[in-house]
Amino acid sequence: MDFHSILSYVDVKLSRMFCRAPADIMFSFVWVTDRCNLRCMMCDQWKTDPGTAAGELSLEEWKRCIDSLRSMRTRVVSVTGGEPLLRHDIYEIIGYIKKCGMSCHLCTNGTLLEDHAVERLKASGVGSVSVSLDSVRAGVHNRLRGFDCFDSVVRGIRRLRQNIPGVRIGINCMITKANIDGIEDMLPFAQSLGADQIKFDVIHTHLMHRRKHIGSFQGLLFGNSDMAELRGAVKRLEAAAVSSPLLTNSLTFIRGMGLMNVPGARRLPCYAGYHSCSINPYGFVSACSNQDGTQSVRDSSLEDIWRSAAFREQRLYAMRCRERCWNSTYGELNIRCSLRHAAGEWRQVMREFDYYRSGVTKG
Repeated sequence: MDFHSILSYVDVKLSRMFCRAPADIMFSFVWVTDRCNLRCMMCDQWKTDPGTAAGELSLEEWKRCIDSLRSMRTRVVSVTGGEPLLRHDIYEIIGYIKKCGMSCHLCTNGTLLEDHAVERLKASGVGSVSVSLDSVRAGVHNRLRGFDCFDSVVRGIRRLRQNIPGVRIGINCMITKANIDGIEDMLPFAQSLGADQIKFDVIHTHLMHRRKHIGSFQGLLFGNSDMAELRGAVKRLEAAAVSSPLLTNSLTFIRGMGLMNVPGARRLPCYAGYHSCSINPYGFVSACSNQDGTQSVRDSSLEDIWRSAAFREQRLYAMRCRERCWNSTYGELNIRCSLRHAAGEWRQVMREFDYYRSGVTKG
């Protein structure tokens, strides 16, 4: 980890203490589209009207936003959706992030990783790619994702490994009541596909799922009566993670998944809006994706938004938030902002830094 990153980390800690804007945006999460080609049971993103594409930021608007991220010394830009590969100009967006000296992490459902897409990703200079895969059993994955797509996703992962040897490949797996049985088998399966990383999340009803009606999760959510089963799965995951060569969630995060619904369980302080920001497809900036942004990069520069009084209110909202926001995006970053946890898992921290920043060069 470089010296400037350490200084930025200290600045994030001090900024939250004094409720001011940090000088840097260390991480940025950009939702380039709300459109999706799957019909996942746990998400209503696929219900997005295709007509919303007309209101998405254009390539030139994203480039101006990326220029702002560069000026604010952003380290990693995570590109997600919806399904980002539905944008015809996604490769130009990724390439511009790379050109600006930042690492680009792409999150995809993996169904569009055909030969031509992988070749264009290779040319773009993408640093790491995470693919959604929820089970070693095709039927379970297909049921959760609403399409017969298991085989195409597996082929896409293998295609990435074969054609872009230097790219870091991750698998994102959401734990639900439908796939909890044998969830620990995902680690050796991910390794067999050539993945470098696997991250687990327990299904939730906030962040990008917050507008989905609670009654429409089709039996996927864990209730109080399911906690013993969840804790058993978490223990098996912990044992598998310790023995696996793959980069996984931190042990602090894995253990915390089994406590997420336990009354009185300790919440980690939230640093959303200090270590990161989120930008939606229409340019609105928020401290985290559990909020709706009130300011758009179409009307103000990202620099001005980051330092504004309105964004300060977003930070205060995140600090007061009582959601059990135990997810690998914000949860892991908040764990890293705890000196005790960061020091106790420093090897994990260094592996994560290497995973997301490997191969970054100035353009």
